[in-house]
Amino acid sequence: PEFKNEKAPVGALLGDVVRCMVVCPTPKDVVTAMDKLKECKELSILRIKNGFSTKDPAFGYRQILVNVLFKANGVSMVCEVQINLAAYVHVKEKIHTYYSISRVTANLCTKPEMFGLLWKGSMKI
Repeated sequence: PEFKNEKAPVGALLGDVVRCMVVCPTPKDVVTAMDKLKECKELSILRIKNGFSTKDPAFGYRQILVNVLFKANGVSMVCEVQINLAAYVHVKEKIHTYYSISRVTANLCTKPEMFGLLWKGSMKI
């Protein structure tokens, strides 16, 4: 995981607190959504994680994650745009629990306090 060498709480290290999901019915619509993001004058693309180009994505789930810098009216913030195929969204909801567990267990060796967060119910399972 990205923050394995950092001290908890890792939430303070997140750069994309604001997230949204774009649900596309077809792969062609995914391409169109990416084109629209690139054309938007209020956004600058910072990073793209293309799960469609990954040989073996986590849990077999494919999506495109785009970190953007939003600027308008003197305000700027880093946001994440998740571009998903509609057929995957239902699957994403089902596997999110396992994804959450994998994130915590990946940190247990370096951050045993993460187990406490899971145990106390901070993360819904």
